Amino acid sequence: MSINNINISGNKDIRSEDILNISNDNINKKLFSLGSWQIISRSIFLTNSSYIQQQVLNKFPKIDEILVNKKMFQTLEVKVKEREAVAVFCSNQANKDCYFVDRKGVAFDFLETMPTGFFVIEDTKEAVAGMEIVSQNIVENILKIKEMLKNSYDIDVIDALITTPLRLNVRTSENWQVYFSIDSDLNMQITKLDLLLKGEIPENIRKNLQYIDLRFKDRAYYK
Repeated sequence: MSINNINISGNKDIRSEDILNISNDNINKKLFSLGSWQIISRSIFLTNSSYIQQQVLNKFPKIDEILVNKKMFQTLEVKVKEREAVAVFCSNQANKDCYFVDRKGVAFDFLETMPTGFFVIEDTKEAVAGMEIVSQNIVENILKIKEMLKNSYDIDVIDALITTPLRLNVRTSENWQVYFSIDSDLNMQITKLDLLLKGEIPENIRKNLQYIDLRFKDRAYYK
């Protein structure tokens, strides 16, 4: 049975034609050649679905998941799920390369210009497309901080700087920072921040605030 149909679904930014080309390149099998005369097979039985999946993932870091299924008797079904950007990652190295990152902390889509509407995560690492550049736990917690500050106090997160493997500095739209300990319970620190902003540090005090330091278990410091 030869593959006559390749159905591609789930892609938004990646062109179906590009996925189709990779699929066709790996379906066409040369069985015999003599000079310019060749016999090419597109047998559904000889097609390696796993290999096609890996080739597409290698080519397009923007793809998070892909599933290639053989549908009897002549159809190959390719379903993809693209990564969704939740933040921008920028390296602190001299090149200052920036990429979109998804909730898993995986870098994709090199950025020529900085987009609006995204907070920036900075680290000393150099990003490579398709690489987990920030741990998923850190990304998820920055998103929790962002959601809490925006929903409860109408404060935006501008950037999050990983200064060391143990410290995270978050800068807000009110131009004060929050210092978090990465190796401690970040959920507890977010709760502590919320209680401080509700009680000890109301809006009139925040106008002159420089930082809130939550890295110590038993208490918080602010200036």
